Amino acid sequence: MPTIDYDLHPFALAFSILCFLVTSGLFATFFYVVLRGSPEESGSDVPDFVSESAQDIDLSAGHAHSFRAPAYDEETGVNVN
Repeated sequence: MPTIDYDLHPFALAFSILCFLVTSGLFATFFYVVLRGSPEESGSDVPDFVSESAQDIDLSAGHAHSFRAPAYDEETGVNVN
């Protein structure tokens, strides 16, 4: 009766562990992003992953008008600017 040789390549175990760690890291990142809650629950309009330095960008350097959303008057339902 023939026997099956179960010898592994020396790097096979290390490669499989590396694949497991990468895959579980991707799953953990995905579930962290999905399950951490919406900005409405945390009370912030800016998502958590936006750094404070990105929030403090000075838009008055020339093109601020192109980034500004139109002001909305809730009583009349009309954009004011």
